[in-house]
Amino acid sequence: MNRIIFVTILSCVFLSTALSCSQFPAVAHRVGTWPRVDLYVGTLSLDGRYLSSVDWWSGGNLIVHDLVTGENRQLTNDASWDPPHFAYLSAMSQDGIRVAYAWLHPYRGRDSSSVDLRIVGVDGAAPRVLYHDDKVGEIGPKAWSPDGKHILATFSLKHGPDQIVLVSVADGSVRVLKSPFLTPHIYSFKMSFSPDGRFIVYSVPQKDSDAQDIALLRADDGREIPLVPLPANIRETPSFPIIRV
Repeated sequence: MNRIIFVTILSCVFLSTALSCSQFPAVAHRVGTWPRVDLYVGTLSLDGRYLSSVDWWSGGNLIVHDLVTGENRQLTNDASWDPPHFAYLSAMSQDGIRVAYAWLHPYRGRDSSSVDLRIVGVDGAAPRVLYHDDKVGEIGPKAWSPDGKHILATFSLKHGPDQIVLVSVADGSVRVLKSPFLTPHIYSFKMSFSPDGRFIVYSVPQKDSDAQDIALLRADDGREIPLVPLPANIRETPSFPIIRV
């Protein structure tokens, strides 16, 4: 029986062929310094060139950082701390053309807040609100499906359980994959699609513990497939590819 090993690859380059683990030497490269770039709130494009992030120094505007030129491209211009409205989590599409992001804003002028799931092009074009529901207190966009038709996200309901969902890019409709779901730290929690879009790999938080285990989630019906049994004590979420050895 083949063993399945998940390997975290910074550049998020997915491989579709079976390879030996010896073909993935651990090599670290310094790619530069990133002023005004928060590494915890975004994701890389598939080619590893662009990183979505938030410029907190501008009030919380969404940006895309170019790892080749070192430049930051600001995609929103209306962030502010008073009243609070700003971007805080984002995910690059796999083709590097669009960014999905959560946008926090005042809730009907009262002290409580509300959140949108929004989409914008990496050139700042075609911004739109994809999803909004006053019942949802936090939205965490995590990844785009390989075909670009869905956004994988976590929802934290104001008066209900946390959920793992797929949001349609075409019409904003939501399909719940897992609920209830014990969400780990919203900024460090990562999820990844398989290259064919059939599976989602993610870390499963253990109740009353900071440790996490690894599981697969079927994208079609939300069925969970445990991969690493308790206690895995995983601190970072592994990513595809799946390498069979």
